[in-house]
Amino acid sequence: MRAIIATLGILFAAQGAAFAQEPAERLRPLAWIGGEWEGSGKYGNEEFTETTTYEWSHGKNFIKWSAEARMGDQVVHSETGMLGWDEAKGRLVSFSFSMDGTIGHAEDQAAEEKDTWVWLGNVGNTPPWHDTRQVMKRVDDDTFSIEVQTKHEGQYETFFNGSYTRKKKE
Repeated sequence: MRAIIATLGILFAAQGAAFAQEPAERLRPLAWIGGEWEGSGKYGNEEFTETTTYEWSHGKNFIKWSAEARMGDQVVHSETGMLGWDEAKGRLVSFSFSMDGTIGHAEDQAAEEKDTWVWLGNVGNTPPWHDTRQVMKRVDDDTFSIEVQTKHEGQYETFFNGSYTRKKKE
């Protein structure tokens, strides 16, 4: 029995080492995002700053992020999340866990524009976050933008607009 367990352990370790060599195929288009970023923009009419870190996780099969948004000296939002390929759905999916206890979920909609990702999702079940669309655009290796839209009376309206620059590469 111990020999079987040891053999399985060696096989799983070898398989894990093989996976760790390269990012998961479906995440390669997002490999550039690894590192620390600073962002700024507006939540509605209010100015904000945000620090976000993206890093590989679980043998490069997921991207983990942590973000903290501030208005002045006050932290107004923080979250941690994971992004990965959902084989059953055939798309990238994301889950986020926020400081207020809400859990967010979003799915990539395969944007036609190069270096653009469109996510449809929700955070909790109360307006305005229960129905959102997020458009992320890579400008270059050290810059990206995000526009978050919330649905109001059946139409998406911009709620959050931000621009991010790289502080440090992963």
